[in-house]
Amino acid sequence: MKMNIIATLIVLSGLVMPIVTQAQITTGIYDSQLQAGGVGAGLTTTSSAANPTDPRVLAAEIIGFILKLLGTLFVALIITGGFRLIKSDGDSSKIDQAKETIEKAAVGLVIILMAYSITTFVGNRVNESIKKASPQTGFSSEQ
Repeated sequence: MKMNIIATLIVLSGLVMPIVTQAQITTGIYDSQLQAGGVGAGLTTTSSAANPTDPRVLAAEIIGFILKLLGTLFVALIITGGFRLIKSDGDSSKIDQAKETIEKAAVGLVIILMAYSITTFVGNRVNESIKKASPQTGFSSEQ
């Protein structure tokens, strides 16, 4: 029993770790120094440095994060269904429950993956339109 719990924790931590490692330090002293450097170099204005994130971009990032969490949840459900299938000991009702869990989680994962791909596509198009419509700030998107 302890091995199953330990194995489950290792697998789940491996699934959650990529999300945790994507964290960025954008607050506090680092953020203010970067803003001051951009204003000092003439690459941005004080007003745009104070509010650098467009709300549409922020909404797309939040939706993407939520979809990543849901994808992780559905993968965990598939793993849970697999454990139930292994531990069913030939009991047909437990096998049916495990198969049902795996099937439903797989369908949910496919839906989440499609939603994530649509969100990524739309978010990229929104970013492109924002860059084309925004005034020149000294940054060049083409290199």
